[in-house]
This record gives sequence, C-alpha cells and structure tokens, in this order.
Amino acid sequence: GPAAGAEAAAAAAAADGEEAEEPAPTVQQRVRHFVGCVLEPLVKAAVVSQRLSEKVAGKATDKIMKRHADDDDVQFLVREYAAVTRLVTHLVDHYQQQGCE
Repeated sequence: GPAAGAEAAAAAAAADGEEAEEPAPTVQQRVRHFVGCVLEPLVKAAVVSQRLSEKVAGKATDKIMKRHADDDDVQFLVREYAAVTRLVTHLVDHYQQQGCE
C-alpha cells in the first residue's frame, strides 16, 4: 500500500550520497504522514480502529491542506502542532459520536 511506498522513499532518502529514484514526498504526503503519527498512539491503544484512523487522517489532511495550499514546505507543522492534534482529536470524537467504529 501507500505506507510501503513511503517507507521505501524514506529508505532511499536515507541512503547517503545516492540519488533517490523517487521524488521527495509532496507537502500533502508529509502532512498526511504527520497526521498518521498523531493518530498512531490511539490506534495502538485500540481506542481508534485502523479504518477510523484512515478516515480521520484523510479529512484532517484535506482541512490542513485547504489552509496551506500555497505552502511549499511543512514548517507550519511546528507552529501548528497543537492545533493539528486538536483537529485530529475533534474529528475522532465527532466520528465516534456518529457511531463510526
């Protein structure tokens, strides 16, 4: 799946001095990965299912990208770490109240 591709890209980027075959991840891919990392402890603790995690991550990424459509890097994640975490927890809460598993 997409995660395997991201891992391969990371491995390629980590290989020192070698030309990485894959292009660098896009801002959207980086944001999606960051959101996934925010969700990971909830998934590991079995508070959030993998399926709900995917749904929340997609929605959160869309919302973040709408606000940062013109950004060409993800430096904003440093400033907005807390806001992104709040958005993710809000979406989890919202979907769980709707009965999404």
